[in-house]
Parts: sequence; structure tokens; C-alpha cells
Amino acid sequence: ISKEFIPSKANLENTDISGYSLVPPMYFATNLMHIGRDERIPIALNRTSKNLVVTSAYSVFRVKENKKAELLEEYLYIFFNSKETDRLAWFNTDGSVRGNLQWKRLLETKIPLPNIEVQRSIVNIYQCAEEAKRIAVEADRLSREICPTIMQHIIHESKNK
Repeated sequence: ISKEFIPSKANLENTDISGYSLVPPMYFATNLMHIGRDERIPIALNRTSKNLVVTSAYSVFRVKENKKAELLEEYLYIFFNSKETDRLAWFNTDGSVRGNLQWKRLLETKIPLPNIEVQRSIVNIYQCAEEAKRIAVEADRLSREICPTIMQHIIHESKNK
């Protein structure tokens, strides 16, 4: 749901993972069975240099090479990460209790496809914005941790004057 892979809490030592799916670097994994319930496409892009493991409930796919048009994996990830795409996917579910989105319907999704340089620019801007958000969250956390210490220092200094 967070559109990111999360580390497993399971101890996989001596575990047979042959029933699981491997997600190679720059491949996507998605589980289209939960969209109706969660209203978001559970999808993530493996941005690491290692193969990742997911349950067999996930479909694993990649961007296919196309001589007519290029598509960056990161650009497609940004597209899938938007609230508009989540709403469209939710709208296109089969309406069952589980809210299954058929693979065929996902493939029919129209993706705005600017030229490769524009895609790179969009990806770079997106990554800068995400980094700025991460820095802001970290700065907020640090300021909350440090603020009481600074206040105690100020109080202590004012008492000593």
C-alpha cells in the first residue's frame, strides 16, 4: 500500500522460497486483488541491485522494450504512485468483495508518454521532491528530540546569570 517493498519480519533461514516470486532489479511487483478494499494499487518498483522475494500472490513484471516509444521504469512508478491512478484502478475493479482488478484492465490503462528527456526531467523533479520531504521529516523529528534539550540549556543558563 505504501508503494514500497518492506523488509520481511519472517525468519527466512532454511525456508524453501521456491513457491515465492523473485523481483529482479527494476522490476515491479503488484497484487491486484486488494484494490477495492484498500483503494490503492499495491505496487512497488525494485530499486535495489538485489533480487527481492514476494509471495506468489504478487504479479511480477517489467517495462518491455519498445522500438516505437521509450518508457522509464521510474516514470511508470510515478504514474502508478498517483492518487488519480489509484482512483482509476479502484473504479475499474470487478466490484467483488475483494475488489479484484483484472490484469487485462491494468494493461489497458492509458499512460501519458512524453519523450524520454521529459520523462527523465519528471523523474528527477519527483526524486528531488521526495528527498526534500524525507529531509523535512527528519528535521522535524530531530527538532522535537533536540528542542527539550535546548530549552533545558536555556533555563539552566538563565538561572546561572
